[in-house]
Amino acid sequence: MSSDQSCPYVFFIIVKELPCSTDPPQGSICYIEEKQYVSVIETERQMKSLKVKPINSSSSSKTVRVDSLQQLTQKEAEFLQALEKNKERLKCVEDRKGLDFAVSLSVDNPVEVEVSGNWCEGVVRYIGPITEPASPNPITGTFFGIELVGKHKRKGQTDGSFGHNKYFICDSKCGVFAPFTRIRAMASKLPLGKIGGDCVHTVSSDKSSSYMYFIIVKEPLYSFDPPQGCICYIEEKNYVSTINTEENTRNLPVAPMGCCPVEVEVSGDWCEGMVRYIGAVTEPQWSNPITGTFFGIELKGKHKGKGQNDGTYVRMSYFTCGRDCDVFVPFTRIRGVASKPPVVNNGTEFDHIKSSDKNCKYTYFIIVKKNPYSFDPPQGTICYTEKEQYFSKMNSEKHIKNLTVKCTNLLTPFKVVPVDVLQELSKKEAELLQAVENEKDRFECFEDRKGLDFAMSLSVDSPVEVDVNGNWCEGMVCYIGSISELTSSNPIAGMFFGIELKGKHKGKGQNDGTYRGKRFFTCDRDCGVFVPFTRVRDLASKPLQTSLLLKKPSECQEEPLLPGERVTFFTDDDRGRHGMVIALEKKQGTMHVLICTDTNEKGEDGSLLSIPLQCVIKEELLSPVIPGQPESSVALNGEDVRLSLGSMVEVKLSEGRTVYGTVRWIGVLPGMEGMRAGLELEEDIGVSDGTFKNERFFSCPYKRGLFVKLASCRPDTRFQSPAAQETSLLDRLTDKGCNGPVLGHVAPLTSDQVEKMLIGNMKGIQGHCNSCYMDSALFSLFSCSSVLDSLLFVSANPEETQIQTILLQEIVNPLRSKGFVSEKSIMKLRKKLQTSGHCPTFTTDEKDPEEFLSLLMSDILHLEPLLKLSTGKKVQESYYYQIFLDQNHSLVLPTVQQLLEHSFWSNSLRLAEVPSCLILQMPRFGKTFKMFNKIIPTLELDISDLLLENPQECILCGQLADEECSDCFGDDTFGNTGFKQFCGKCSNKVHSHHKRSSHKPSRLSVPDGFHLSAVPKEKLQLFAVLCIETSHYVSFVRHGHRSEDWIFFDSMADRQGDQNGYNIPRVQACPEVARYLEMPLGELAAINPRDMEGVAKRLFCDAYMYLYQSPRMALYR
Repeated sequence: MSSDQSCPYVFFIIVKELPCSTDPPQGSICYIEEKQYVSVIETERQMKSLKVKPINSSSSSKTVRVDSLQQLTQKEAEFLQALEKNKERLKCVEDRKGLDFAVSLSVDNPVEVEVSGNWCEGVVRYIGPITEPASPNPITGTFFGIELVGKHKRKGQTDGSFGHNKYFICDSKCGVFAPFTRIRAMASKLPLGKIGGDCVHTVSSDKSSSYMYFIIVKEPLYSFDPPQGCICYIEEKNYVSTINTEENTRNLPVAPMGCCPVEVEVSGDWCEGMVRYIGAVTEPQWSNPITGTFFGIELKGKHKGKGQNDGTYVRMSYFTCGRDCDVFVPFTRIRGVASKPPVVNNGTEFDHIKSSDKNCKYTYFIIVKKNPYSFDPPQGTICYTEKEQYFSKMNSEKHIKNLTVKCTNLLTPFKVVPVDVLQELSKKEAELLQAVENEKDRFECFEDRKGLDFAMSLSVDSPVEVDVNGNWCEGMVCYIGSISELTSSNPIAGMFFGIELKGKHKGKGQNDGTYRGKRFFTCDRDCGVFVPFTRVRDLASKPLQTSLLLKKPSECQEEPLLPGERVTFFTDDDRGRHGMVIALEKKQGTMHVLICTDTNEKGEDGSLLSIPLQCVIKEELLSPVIPGQPESSVALNGEDVRLSLGSMVEVKLSEGRTVYGTVRWIGVLPGMEGMRAGLELEEDIGVSDGTFKNERFFSCPYKRGLFVKLASCRPDTRFQSPAAQETSLLDRLTDKGCNGPVLGHVAPLTSDQVEKMLIGNMKGIQGHCNSCYMDSALFSLFSCSSVLDSLLFVSANPEETQIQTILLQEIVNPLRSKGFVSEKSIMKLRKKLQTSGHCPTFTTDEKDPEEFLSLLMSDILHLEPLLKLSTGKKVQESYYYQIFLDQNHSLVLPTVQQLLEHSFWSNSLRLAEVPSCLILQMPRFGKTFKMFNKIIPTLELDISDLLLENPQECILCGQLADEECSDCFGDDTFGNTGFKQFCGKCSNKVHSHHKRSSHKPSRLSVPDGFHLSAVPKEKLQLFAVLCIETSHYVSFVRHGHRSEDWIFFDSMADRQGDQNGYNIPRVQACPEVARYLEMPLGELAAINPRDMEGVAKRLFCDAYMYLYQSPRMALYR
């Protein structure tokens, strides 16, 4: 938030309690000269404190930490200065509703004002100071002068005077002066009184207008009265006179009357366009002061030419556009364009360009069109202009055609460029693209955006793959930023990624974290590389190599076709062609089949074509047919099922692809065995319209016809009885290859794979007989994370190896490769656990996730404990941590971070080492009683303060800490909760305060040889949450870097049949979780859990166990 341009000062409010009694109190308004403030910002790279002058304080300038300050505009500072108490002032800044309302008010606005405890109706007549600023303060408080009206007249205190000065004119005792906290809006009330028995509402009251306008909102009593919805008006002076003279106004004499992207209705179709004009298109009649307001829309893109004119209406030009590209419509025929980003276009849409970073001095662009002249900057060039100059031009010119910009990496940086070739960038986007040297490559990256968006999501410690000399190597991001100095002509330098190579790729790098003699991170020799984002990709997103032979179905379930198979494919220019599969390839995220085509009907030689997978069907499923028998039967589950013309059927074309249709023909092909069926499909995915080789067998719409073997058809299960549905669905789930073991090691699912394979019913792990605790735990651990994959490969004795094999080949691998695990596989694991003597009730009774996981990791597979806790004297080992809180805690809406810190503090614990996986059990009294109504998930858990003998940072000055004070843990002066570390100087200052003089800080040990450059931070990433409600476990899993990348899993979401039926597991996307995770705590606390969208309530209110992983440590486990 910036201060007013005409004001030479920058204003702040102190939002935190400062440690010394001599410091200005919380809620104080303070200020600094703007030029001095700008000078400090430009000279200090990391500003930690600021010298400001408190208002209404006898002391001079005070040095205050910047995180204790919140900047205000001058207008906000003046409104807040009218309040006497600092605490009230701070509360208004935190809430902001009243402050924002006050900022929006202007003279003549109707309001309600508090007078002697009663709310009275009035009109704002004055806004400003009523006292002179006390020297040397630059401002004084802003008050509102209100004239009371209607029945509240004479309940005031003044006639518009305060002291010896007159600020507005009103009758005696009809005026009051009040700060904004005593004013509120006249919500749902008629203007200045109850008028016309609720039949009239004001529409507008512009200062420049001499009329007041209304709309009739109720049906009239008499036929000669103006109808409901009629617009009417009255002269403003007559309106005010009526209000002031009649205390209870019952009747009012009125006269009845007859560059934003949008979508506009044109001849019944919604077309994209841009608002180019808003206003009247006809002159008002002599008896009416106004006429209708219309929107002039210029049609864009594919809708050009569908309009009526070129911006003219009845021979008058309102704007300029191409021929037949405009329409003039009322507001009822336009609507917003949701989910479409604003684009700079034709120099007229600058109001909708996304703004660059607020604290950035420049606005950045990329040139997105090829310029006609060789001396113009090429497509893909990064350019910029000063933000102040840019907005000044937008405000001063209605139609901007060209813009003067400075181009990076050009000898002649200043260029005048048409605005329709520019696309605005954020500063970070510009820096990432600047690292790409070739303009053509830069533009392709911007246009595709996948790599750019992935780079924007990366942070230090993210695991990635990096291109090193043409090979993809595993590594970890250790640095993100520029590696070269800024030049005088360019405000940005390219943003590079410093990657430390890991595992088998160590030693294949180029440096040890240094570049041209300057160190950016530390790693072993030849283990570091610096690359632009185009050479970095997600660790798990390895693309399929093109032109490789297809793998066997057991190796890749998503590839239903094999090399050499005969197929039929459909293209837009013919009715179906035939060929042989050569290979499978991936293009722009879509699977294509490389086909060697047969000679076509014209006798031309075949060729290689790449066809989308959804347009290819195995030839064995298709057959030309001739008229034949009208009905036949197929064997299904050992029984004959009769199919006839009109039967509704389904056909499985390939793995995961089932089509539905109606039988229109049944017959036999001469010279070929077997019956064939002609189907009319529900969707346009067929290959004909009921004809084959120009001979018609039945009629249907184009691309709805399909000929298949009759044996391939089965009754449509969507319309069968429940008993038949049970059998059919179970048959599909246990099809050949879908229920057997999957050998090898399958990597966890990526976000793309989750969206394609894992979402829907009969997905995830199928529950059976109280298995939800095991289903949710295994799904959370293994679906999208590999942090505990060591469980699957750790050496074990023969009996335990059988359990390990079931877990790997029949649960984890099928889950990751097929997206589904049958209840039989889970029951097989449960039976094996029971027969191995570990627990006699594993197949029947309900357990807890921690009981199952501890048994699996400790007693069966003997995995090294995940957690090592230090109590000061000895180190204890465990596989999970149960959070316990003391009874005196003050937490109401805690985060996981706060709960963990409180538990460690109250039990005097520390982590002896960084865990690769941290399993946290939330505080509860049994399974039913929750200690907190809501727990806020912490996406990145900072364990730096919890590590034993880890260097710590002083929370006040940022220097290396020497002491830690456990007594200050709950002192909210330095934050709501958390461990408090100080350097010696800050500790002496803090504990000199009388409140903390009895505290006993303890010394911190610093590792030998550690020198402060930046105190290391250890953070764990949340990857799953187990929840419980009414003894039923479900789980949430985070599958990507984006805030909305969450899925919800329930192994028993639904059930088919009764006692002999089965459970239906479900995995669903839950992007609504992101909204609540980003919501301010105050707003989140006020939400009723029943009002939360989707399944978000389960995550916040029913959390049982949180699972965190360390990407850095997981590489070594």
